[in-house]
Amino acid sequence: MDNYRFEVSPDVGASLSNLLARHIETSPDHRTSFFATGGSQATMWYPTIASKWNSIISKNGALDLFLGDERLVPLESPDSNTRLINDLLMEKASGADITYFTPTLGQDTASLIAIEQLCGSSTLLANEEIEPYRKFLASLINRYDELLEKTVSNRFLHLGLGPDGHIASIFPNRTDFNIKGKFCEIGYDLAQVNKNLRLSVTMDFINSSKTVVLSVTGREKAKVLRKVLENPSDYPAGSLGALDLIILVDEDAASEFDL
Repeated sequence: MDNYRFEVSPDVGASLSNLLARHIETSPDHRTSFFATGGSQATMWYPTIASKWNSIISKNGALDLFLGDERLVPLESPDSNTRLINDLLMEKASGADITYFTPTLGQDTASLIAIEQLCGSSTLLANEEIEPYRKFLASLINRYDELLEKTVSNRFLHLGLGPDGHIASIFPNRTDFNIKGKFCEIGYDLAQVNKNLRLSVTMDFINSSKTVVLSVTGREKAKVLRKVLENPSDYPAGSLGALDLIILVDEDAASEFDL
């Protein structure tokens, strides 16, 4: 990890909103691709973004909204980032020019339900049980890969940091996420802490983006970030190297770094 800069904020949601607004304002034709994260970071900070849509997206601005990663679950599942981001952002768009692209929306619900029920081990992809769904998984990868290829190069990615140093659904010891020219892949956690299969953008896609914001909040996550910065090769987040890499921290996290 290099070429990063820290930004300390008492209000991470507001700072994230301002960074996104400036990114859109300086983008060609005021259009950009925003890759959202899921989970707790989305729940904490995206209501602020939603409340500021009209100022973030100017009168002539437009935004293509994507997910950086998604669990392979049906829309009705409580683990669905597609549903979460729709509830947090799309339903609050109020006429803003936003187009939403997701890996799983509109896909075979029965297959997603079956895959969700099969999950429970990182060895799932090697099991015979998954055989009937390999073509489905390949089609998900190909479809989203084609969408990612068409995104503008000035894309804006927001990432959280996992306790094991993972970003998106790039977990430790997954070397296939570092292949050049590959934009998305099936993610799974070899440590089996995170059970679901996922579809995730790759490190090459992340690092070819114009702006990447890694939000780190609280002292515990700050300790993880310190480990990443001290031994980057041991953690997926240590491979971040976007042109404009911003580590956005709250005041608790900043105190761990004397910022």
